[in-house]
Amino acid sequence: MIVIALAVGGDSLFSALRVPPPSFYPPLKENRWAAGAGAWMMGNILSANLLNTGAFEIKYGERMVFSKLEQGRMPSVGEVLAGLEKEMELHLGDESIRDFAVGG
Repeated sequence: MIVIALAVGGDSLFSALRVPPPSFYPPLKENRWAAGAGAWMMGNILSANLLNTGAFEIKYGERMVFSKLEQGRMPSVGEVLAGLEKEMELHLGDESIRDFAVGG
């Protein structure tokens, strides 16, 4: 973000702060589109790699319904629904989750 901000408004920033621009600024200013695009791409790559943990977890409140990290695989739809139904029945007591179904 800093590189993009400098490429777009660096002249105003340095003049407002009354400081000379650093030595890396003139080439950045001359190639502002390439610098902005490069910074944007690197930011996306970095954020994707930081967020990629392989985790996929489904919780009902604080209780775990399914964890890909524990099971080593993705759940089926039936497993998710059965796990959620079990947790909701435990939470709601004798009431069935079917009482809360849309249109039910």
